[in-house]
Amino acid sequence: MKIIVVGGAGYIGSHAVKQLIENGDEVVVIDSLETGHRESVPNSVPFYQVDIRNKETLKTIFEKEQVDGVIHFAANSLVG
Repeated sequence: MKIIVVGGAGYIGSHAVKQLIENGDEVVVIDSLETGHRESVPNSVPFYQVDIRNKETLKTIFEKEQVDGVIHFAANSLVG
């Protein structure tokens, strides 16, 4: 399956990305990097630095990537 992970550069999202890859899924990450870290996303994973409130850009990504599902981890929080 091809899955978009929104917030995939954050703490929980990046762990989900790694697990999905280990399970053999294709992964695409969308993250604004407000609190996430680009280096948390493997270089082999397509990455889009986008604010999810930008509906037109999201529409373009969804049309391009043709995904089977979405996992949403996007949030404005910092884990201490």
